[in-house]
Amino acid sequence: MTQYAFPSWQNCHADVVATPYGRTAREFFGNVVCPAISKLQQDAEKYKASSDPVDAFYQNDVEDLIAESLKAFCLSLNSIWERQLRSLMEGVARELYDEPALIAKCQTLPWGKLDDMFERLRGFKLTYFRAYDDLDTLQLLANVCRHGDGPSLRRLSTKCPDLWPEVGPTMPGVLGGPELERFRADNILITLDLLERLTQAIQSFWNQTEYIYLESLSRKHDSVIKKLEELRPVWNEQLSS
Repeated sequence: MTQYAFPSWQNCHADVVATPYGRTAREFFGNVVCPAISKLQQDAEKYKASSDPVDAFYQNDVEDLIAESLKAFCLSLNSIWERQLRSLMEGVARELYDEPALIAKCQTLPWGKLDDMFERLRGFKLTYFRAYDDLDTLQLLANVCRHGDGPSLRRLSTKCPDLWPEVGPTMPGVLGGPELERFRADNILITLDLLERLTQAIQSFWNQTEYIYLESLSRKHDSVIKKLEELRPVWNEQLSS
């Protein structure tokens, strides 16, 4: 039977501060995002069922608002996640290294360079975590929602083409305008189910950091030992990949 080293790192106060982070993301989705989108969807259904022809225009307006609201919530969710991650990294850098330049980099390095910085601070790459692929998708989505067309759009359209509705062959624009392209920032389809999946990815990340924190305790209560034994197979599979 293959044996794996149990994940551990030097515990910090920043790990304790991060304990509620997963719950924060979950409650933002459940208590803020879901009720708001549900209300808008109810309004759209009401206008759809109306016999007043004017209400068809209202329905279209509400559906546009739903799409824009989902983009805004995507940005908010990413902001919550990124501030949480950078706060953890900054706290670890302050406690273990106390180097001003290193501490500053935790707040200023772009997403693509945080993997190496996280490994330097914690001994683990962000890519080791099960949720990394979805968290990377969240970052790309937020960049597209914030900046529109650009490098993130090209990466995201290659990685997740299903985020754009299928269309027929490229068609000429009206009155000699540009041809309509499928992969455009304004044509992206963000759904409530997608935001839920990305929220679960944030929770998964923080659950795994909590597990490493528990594994790194020098003295463990029996309940902690039992919990770790239940979770170790999941970590073994992840770290062996």
